[in-house]
Amino acid sequence: MMAVKKSISGHSIRSLLDGFVDSSTVPDIVVNGLSTDSRKIKPDYMFVVQTVYGQSNAAYINDAVRNGAPVIIADADLLPDAFLCPVPVILVKELNKKAGEIASRFYGNPSGDMSVIGITGTNGKSTVSHLLAQAFSSSKRGKCGLIGTLGKARHIVHGCRGSGNFTVTIGGNVL
Repeated sequence: MMAVKKSISGHSIRSLLDGFVDSSTVPDIVVNGLSTDSRKIKPDYMFVVQTVYGQSNAAYINDAVRNGAPVIIADADLLPDAFLCPVPVILVKELNKKAGEIASRFYGNPSGDMSVIGITGTNGKSTVSHLLAQAFSSSKRGKCGLIGTLGKARHIVHGCRGSGNFTVTIGGNVL
């Protein structure tokens, strides 16, 4: 399985949000991390405010600012237009649909260098994913990673050299 490329230098908010908001309204701020958890915010980390499974993290904006967030991006439907905050707040329409792309841009598109297979359904996801992982590992491709509700695994067939990297995800797990 391929290692995730970690960000070495900061990223401009403008480049992370390009195409999602009017760039003329975005301040020229560089961030070195991003999180939806205010407890994980460090100086120069962007705080992402969104609703997941009906729960919003908007109540933690002040905590994120206290921890050093220089900017907040929030789903446009979560905050009023006149929300008062000591740092810039950028409202993004349908942020939940765009958050994955923003994270991908920040981390250098890690899944771009590997094949990713998602398996959904009611029954048999673990069985199918393990069978696929074994099949990919025993092919000339050589490596396969598996992440799911039963944990994670790495399947490698010894003596098999290949350049392909495969990750199998189970259900709705999102990386």
